[in-house]
Amino acid sequence: MSSKSIHSPGPSALINLEAFDIHPLTGFISRTAPIARLPAKWESWEAILEDATNSKLQLGAKFGITEAEKGTSEAWRSRVRELPVISIMNLEASEPLLSRAHAILAYLVHFYVHSLPSDAEACIPPSLSLPFLQVSAKLDVPPVMTYTDDIMSNWSLREPTSDGVPTMGNLRSQRSFTGISDEEAFYLAPVHVELRGAEALRLIQSSLNDIAVSRDDTTARVTEALLQLTLAFKGLKEALLSVRDGCNPDFFYRNLRPWLIGGDTDPNRKWIFEGIERDPSLKEPTYLSGSSAAQSPLIQALDGLLGVEKPQADPGANSGSITLSTPFAHRMRVYMPRRQRELLEHLTATGSALRSFVASTNDSKLSEAYNAALIALKEFRDGHMIIVTLYIIQPSKRLAKEEAERRGVEDTDNRDLKGSAGGDLASLLKDFRARTTRPPSGAPDTTTLAAHDFDVDTRTGFMPPQPPPSRLPQAWEAWEHTLDEAKRLQLKLGDTPVLPEHEILKSETWRCHVRDLEILPIDDLLTSELYLRRAHHVLGWIMHFYIHSLPPDAPVVIPPPITLPLLQVSSQLQLPPVLTYSDDVLYNWELKRAQKHYETTPALDNLRCQTLFTDTTDEEEFYLSSARIELAGVPALDLMQAIMDEIFVGDDVAIRRITEYLLSLSGIIHELRTLLLAVRDGCNPDVFYHHIRPWFRGVDSDPNKRPWVFAGIEADPSLQQPTELSGPSAGQSSLVHALDIFLGVDQYSHSDSLTGSATVTAKKAFLDRMQMYMPRHHRSFLNHLSASPRPLRAVVSQSTDTALLEAYNTAIMAVKEFRDAHMMIVALYIIGPSRKAAPSISVATVRPDIEKDYGDLDTPLKGTGGTELVKFLKDVRDRTAGAVLPLI
Repeated sequence: MSSKSIHSPGPSALINLEAFDIHPLTGFISRTAPIARLPAKWESWEAILEDATNSKLQLGAKFGITEAEKGTSEAWRSRVRELPVISIMNLEASEPLLSRAHAILAYLVHFYVHSLPSDAEACIPPSLSLPFLQVSAKLDVPPVMTYTDDIMSNWSLREPTSDGVPTMGNLRSQRSFTGISDEEAFYLAPVHVELRGAEALRLIQSSLNDIAVSRDDTTARVTEALLQLTLAFKGLKEALLSVRDGCNPDFFYRNLRPWLIGGDTDPNRKWIFEGIERDPSLKEPTYLSGSSAAQSPLIQALDGLLGVEKPQADPGANSGSITLSTPFAHRMRVYMPRRQRELLEHLTATGSALRSFVASTNDSKLSEAYNAALIALKEFRDGHMIIVTLYIIQPSKRLAKEEAERRGVEDTDNRDLKGSAGGDLASLLKDFRARTTRPPSGAPDTTTLAAHDFDVDTRTGFMPPQPPPSRLPQAWEAWEHTLDEAKRLQLKLGDTPVLPEHEILKSETWRCHVRDLEILPIDDLLTSELYLRRAHHVLGWIMHFYIHSLPPDAPVVIPPPITLPLLQVSSQLQLPPVLTYSDDVLYNWELKRAQKHYETTPALDNLRCQTLFTDTTDEEEFYLSSARIELAGVPALDLMQAIMDEIFVGDDVAIRRITEYLLSLSGIIHELRTLLLAVRDGCNPDVFYHHIRPWFRGVDSDPNKRPWVFAGIEADPSLQQPTELSGPSAGQSSLVHALDIFLGVDQYSHSDSLTGSATVTAKKAFLDRMQMYMPRHHRSFLNHLSASPRPLRAVVSQSTDTALLEAYNTAIMAVKEFRDAHMMIVALYIIGPSRKAAPSISVATVRPDIEKDYGDLDTPLKGTGGTELVKFLKDVRDRTAGAVLPLI
């Protein structure tokens, strides 16, 4: 069916882009290089700008700025104040000259304001303010740095060409704040985007022409153009991401971005334009947002031509906006040259003839081509999100952490990040991206790890950044006192051979006290996650003291004063009612000494435990060795985030960086292995096996296979009989699971055949089951990580880059070697002690359940989580090694 017979009238397809100064070869970029210097009358502006760059003026708010640097800046500002007020007469007749003057004056004003001390008033002297306001009025743009000043008109040719047309690779910037190549790379990447955008504009113009004449082959021609447009949009993303080749993110955030900030977003002061009263035609500036990529006309034009949905609300509104209801992108048009504004306003008024044509043409190939183009445009915006993450969000966190360390305060990580033009970055860019097109249903946004949403701290990882509460409020003091008594009495394990009568009586007296406790409600705990965790810790410890101090032939009946609140707290926390790794390690520490003012994270040697069964340094060191591993693993989480960002980019630079990050990750995993083995320095294996480990046991590892009965559970109909009571285990460490999942090892190490039981069908894979014992937010983190639509292993396996493959395999082998170390610890702390007599703490006799050598045991040794220990760990280790990918 021809497009003539089915296309209904819609928005006019007739539009001449060249009438809006859009060149077919260069798009919104000028076909020839911008003017490189103003005439002699305004030479003093050019000279004072060169002086600023050559003097290497420093940001006035820079940390550690020297007195000499302050003096240099003030001397330069003094020369600016002494400049005469130069008339702009004779500039008015030339828009290129006015554009050059605006750019030069913008750089001078930004140099002047941002070199001031942060507490100084931003009073712009008349020598700058008057001509800048006058030039801005003539151009009908605000008197502030715009995208045109630092991007669109900030280039020249490196080598002259016959036609003078700019091409990528033959450009350099004209102006600079720092004189450093990173700044030039930051400016030129958007110029490359604009140049690549010319092809997209040509393709759309061609389609509109075809639609206007409505020929028999219009549908086919527009379909082909849209397919080419998809490739052009991919080129835009490639050009955008090229900034990563030459501009360091921390340099941009710390040394360049502050120079670009406008008066509306200046965190320190209001900008005052002195001398404005001398020219009655001038008005106080209304818009001073500063340069922003949102001022690029290209993407807004593409949106208009393609008919991308327009926002109804304004996620980027701020006090300096046109109106609070004006969408941010529309407000940014104020900063564009007038011809560019006119085009965008025309497109807004007329609507998209292209979208109308596609919607009214019953052609599936055309619709698919149109949707593919929209998806490619959305992917360009995804690339912008990555740049924002790499160049603003991540550097802002690093800088805030350093500043907090210098001030000796906690970094709360609650920054409301703004773009240089004042938009709320995260919500604004996500809104633009969502409006372009929707991702496939069910595909989560995992372009980066929003770790703070999962109770994963950027400084301490899965550990809390501050010591957990060491005591519950007074209303639950009875629980704290009961736990204190158990520790004070130094209760003994009930199955200790030849246990003296006075120890048996002491334990029973304490258990009687537990049974007589009042059943305390937990309602007032529900408002505090921290106190709920403490309650789980205290009640879990009391329960384990109660159960494991019982005679080995006594039934395990947990009394109602423990049953009810423990089950209720566990229900709120979505944890099993048993001690977990989080109770023993994550939330069982405090500081030996107060932190220094510059310390924002706990030092590895400044930790001690809150609660112990045996009050021995051996037990404390056993817990703290895991805590130190958690803290030392934080850089691994940072690298995971960085790798995920690079995977999303997916270009050659990204592959190179992923390779480097994987090698760094391997080094961190080796450090974790060293810390794991360091437990030998402070924990005696025999003391651990005979006197500490039995207190951890859950119902799965009870040598007498006694069921645990939760007496009184029927008093609360909302409670259910517990089904998971395995006890704490190193398998409950979220950090190790995160490494497995991120590297793709989990499909091997978490195999359903690895149940830790002789009966394969008895339970699901042990390591997956251990996630039920993790804090729920950490489980969500692992689920989020698992849901990534771009898993690392798939990226590596599909790549032909040998260095990437080798780096990935190196990381896999590092995990395997970590598990080798775990096997060594198991041999040293469980297998070896199981074959010999117990050392003396108070009773030195061999426990009845380990009288035989390991090889002669009727029942294989079990881990505290209930696994058949040696077989399980060997299988996990060997399957981890099996995750190594074959070399190409």
